[in-house]
Amino acid sequence: MAEKGDLAPLQGFRIWENLDDALEHCETSLLADLQPAEDDTDIARLLLDLGRHNPRTADLIARMQRHALVPGDILIAASDQARDVFFVVSGCFGVHLPTPSGCKIRVRAIGQGTIVGEIAFLTGQPRNADVICEEVAVVLCLTETTINDIEAQDRYLAALMMAIFARSLAVKLGQSNTQLVNLRAN
Repeated sequence: MAEKGDLAPLQGFRIWENLDDALEHCETSLLADLQPAEDDTDIARLLLDLGRHNPRTADLIARMQRHALVPGDILIAASDQARDVFFVVSGCFGVHLPTPSGCKIRVRAIGQGTIVGEIAFLTGQPRNADVICEEVAVVLCLTETTINDIEAQDRYLAALMMAIFARSLAVKLGQSNTQLVNLRAN
């Protein structure tokens, strides 16, 4: 029995310290239901789709480095000058934007099939967000050096890579537009 003034825990209910943590829990729960098992063939299929079934997709994948991450690992740090591009094979990451006050706001979760880092590579600007591992994950990485080598040595593979980056950005832009329309409707 709870003492006077104390709240007895209710089975099935949980109280979070702030709305952001509660929303993050809900988002993570929803994404967990959609998250397939780790499988490199899924990322290969995604790249084939983005590359419009170009037979050189396997050559691009062969140039990628595989990295395993654990919760808390920082994949991308805001303001970093790095130009590596990552392809999420499995796991979940939080995207956090820094604020002028020094706090960070978690703006979304990303998972399998997401490409990150292409904006910084294409624009030459510093990274604009932290991407932090939230559950055990695997990514494939095209390092800046590898990308530069591909551009210098194999113009057809470079064209495929840029087409994949462009189509990935187009998908993200479409998702953002849909979110804005939905916000405006509410």
